Amino acid sequence: MLTDTATSRFALPGWFLPAMDSVERMFTSCHTPLANRMAWAKMRLARMNGATSIAGAVTASVATPGIALLEALCVDYGIAANDPRLVAVGEGTLLLYCFLRVQDDIVDEPEALDRGYVYVAQLFSGASLRAFACALGGNPQFFCFHDQTMAAFAHTAIWELDVVRAGSASSDDVERLGQKFLPMAIPLGAIALLADRPDHLDALVRFSGSFGTGLQLINDVLNIKEDHAQRRTTPVLRWIYDSGAIAPSTPAAQVRISLLSDPALGRACRAAEHALNHAAQLAREIGAPHLASVAIERAAYACEVPGRLLSLYLTGGLG
Repeated sequence: MLTDTATSRFALPGWFLPAMDSVERMFTSCHTPLANRMAWAKMRLARMNGATSIAGAVTASVATPGIALLEALCVDYGIAANDPRLVAVGEGTLLLYCFLRVQDDIVDEPEALDRGYVYVAQLFSGASLRAFACALGGNPQFFCFHDQTMAAFAHTAIWELDVVRAGSASSDDVERLGQKFLPMAIPLGAIALLADRPDHLDALVRFSGSFGTGLQLINDVLNIKEDHAQRRTTPVLRWIYDSGAIAPSTPAAQVRISLLSDPALGRACRAAEHALNHAAQLAREIGAPHLASVAIERAAYACEVPGRLLSLYLTGGLG
């Protein structure tokens, strides 16, 4: 799935390579037949976002900017770049990404990742928790925060499957979809606890939800052709169906050009910009200007999305 959100302009943090090395070792530490599934999962993860490696996939300009958010919050809290605990936080973050990607693929592409991959996902989930526990000395507050955040994420994920994709959601439910990005709050929460700021945990969850709403709307615009073809009814698709510009039976090749001339495009981009600016305000309220700047950068990109959609239409064979 295309997830083109913006171009990141940050240098890789010092913790990234050692954390990535630990993740890579997970893929080679299993025995057959699990090793075969791990190899297939690794190949799919490496191909995300047009990359050829997992490291490239998570740092690509089109990737969700989790690393940039993490680094920004470290700067805001004054956590030293060479703090050894950051390697473990980074490892936990990367493993959480692997877990979520495999889980999503099991749900969205069962023909590629069958039900046996739930055990691969479980390996990543357990290893992610272990890494966070090492960074935080087993702080029970983190595990309560993790459980609450993932429970909220699970409620939203099931709601999307059973309500949104069935076309039963209302136009007022757009912000709820941003909670699909709530797992972003987990590494941010770990950083807050390292900085002895547990009072910021709730705000970081709200930040992640608002930030996620902006990203989700941008993704829904750029993925509209694929979502229409696979009958995944997103809010943006519902808006354009309701306008009468296209119908669920319209050929996928006509969807992008129809959106380019429909009010739904402007509505989605304005809503994305608003959500991302709101995320920036939430970050400023906890004294995190660098975190706010990442959200502001994405908000600015929301204004460029129509041009990106036009480019996709022109380079995609006018479809």
